[in-house]
Amino acid sequence: KPVTTAHLCHHLHWPLPHPYTPDQMAKLEEAHEVLDLYLWFSMRYPEHFPEPEGAKKLQEELEKVIGHSLAIRVRRNSSNKTIPNFEHRIQINRNNFDSIKRGNYIL
Repeated sequence: KPVTTAHLCHHLHWPLPHPYTPDQMAKLEEAHEVLDLYLWFSMRYPEHFPEPEGAKKLQEELEKVIGHSLAIRVRRNSSNKTIPNFEHRIQINRNNFDSIKRGNYIL
């Protein structure tokens, strides 16, 4: 019997709530991994996993929820000054990447 997007939604308890705790965030990450597996199986066994487009849409929606929740957490932590500004950390990573591309390895 083929595994459909409806089966996925039922077993993942879709729609998933926005996470407020680390455990809830971990559940979202696990759901993302399940969707990754579905997509992989759909390439190997398309007759048993016939709806990769639906799984991809669910995954994209889940990525938005995770991204939104992380952005809120980062903003909240940045305003409390408990961690460095996230944008600053991204800029540092880009600078390191540019250095590595030029052959200046930063360890």
